[in-house]
Amino acid sequence: MKRFFLSLLLLVAVLQCAIAQSDKPATISIYPAVKDATGLINRISEKLLPYQKHITSKLLIKFMSRVPHTYTGDKGRTTEEDRDSYLVNYTYFYVAGTNQSKVQSLLDLAREKHLYDTTRYRFLFSSGESALEPSALYVIDLKNPYIIPSLSFTDVRFSKGSYGDSVFKISLTHGAADAFTNLTYHEINNLILFLVDGKLLSSPCVRSVISTKTLELSLGFREEEGQKLLPHLKAAVVSDSAYTPLYRPQYVLGDTLTYRVSFPQSKGTAQRSHTFQLIPRLVNDSITRMECMVDSIALTIDEFFKENKEYKDFASYFVYELRNNHFMIETDQSSHFVVPMLKDLPALSHALETYLTTHSAVVKVMGLSGHNDLEQVAERLAEAWDGFFEQGYIESILPELNVMTQLDNRFSNQQTQGTCYLYLEDKIAEYTITKMDDGLVITLTVKADKNGGAGRYTYSIDQRGLIRQLRYEAIANAKVPRNAVSPTFRVPSSYFIERIR
Repeated sequence: MKRFFLSLLLLVAVLQCAIAQSDKPATISIYPAVKDATGLINRISEKLLPYQKHITSKLLIKFMSRVPHTYTGDKGRTTEEDRDSYLVNYTYFYVAGTNQSKVQSLLDLAREKHLYDTTRYRFLFSSGESALEPSALYVIDLKNPYIIPSLSFTDVRFSKGSYGDSVFKISLTHGAADAFTNLTYHEINNLILFLVDGKLLSSPCVRSVISTKTLELSLGFREEEGQKLLPHLKAAVVSDSAYTPLYRPQYVLGDTLTYRVSFPQSKGTAQRSHTFQLIPRLVNDSITRMECMVDSIALTIDEFFKENKEYKDFASYFVYELRNNHFMIETDQSSHFVVPMLKDLPALSHALETYLTTHSAVVKVMGLSGHNDLEQVAERLAEAWDGFFEQGYIESILPELNVMTQLDNRFSNQQTQGTCYLYLEDKIAEYTITKMDDGLVITLTVKADKNGGAGRYTYSIDQRGLIRQLRYEAIANAKVPRNAVSPTFRVPSSYFIERIR
């Protein structure tokens, strides 16, 4: 009987070990590819020559190709010509399946002989569908300051992507989301490599800053293999309970908040200001959608038409209808990506068509006499205004459409200073959070770079988490790089927003 119980206990122990082994947590790490991999491999190739004779006499770089060996775009070109044509400062290369073991041996030898900084660089092969398929060879930088050695996430699901491919959808912790945004900000136009327990999972190219709390990773293997990996990823899920919002959601259904925005007084002109109301229409963990009503819009009339009464009357009517149309502000709570838009573009188009139909003089002044389809003209005028949102013009006259939702659900009560991605500037901002007796003061400062000049946003938040005041000031004498992107329209050097009720 004792032997039976001992055997049973042994069986239970074995099963527990097996279960523990099957659910061993997997670690996801993220590294940027080395941008000048060509130069690195060229240097290694030269240093390898005295040691590699027992493997091959061929240079390591000669096994590399920018395009797969199956490339047939130009039948008159050889693989060597393809390589010489395309192999210029690329972050990855193709290696024929028949050469992969030889290349791996050369790389192992280079590591053994310390022909490169082995503490900094690591070489990774993608897995081809078959031994005959070419594999991609990547180099990652283990000392890049923006790497994420262990990604923290609160949930992971296996599903189909937008293109029907198998994907992992990973919900990040707030800290991991900030780290990932910072990584993509500094690695635009580069590959970033996702590794699971040191093995390559995915290698997307970063085309722009990715600010999100949910990653969607396409799998480089069959669906059944992804299903096998899923339990290990689920075992690595952590709680984000340490995150406590700095204040309640700023916008709540039922609120109506009224603000005044004032601009600096220009020489010889009166100070410009207007009031606006914010009315939340949809508020959840994903999206905030608010209606914005302004009492005036300071549109500038073209110099050519300043003395023309018909055009000035039309411009006044246009602004009147624009103001009555109202605006909608939709903000992604994950990325703080803001999309301002007209509430009812067709209604604005119809109002303009009616005006043009009954005011033939303005049609002539605007050079539209040859257009019989005034409906189409009105639609184009309305759409042109809608396009101002994308061009930046809106920021110069209605900054409230972009700045009022940038801090909602952004900070935790543990944060006091650091950096964060500020969508409205497309820059990394330095922030400081100061607790006051009557609320908080949050200051965000952006430096001059290729995306424009330096500036400072100072938010005063009351004890309910509502914006009491906001002051923006451009930082004078900030050195802007020569390659800076010039804005289509001039953003005010300063403005001041305050809640009046």
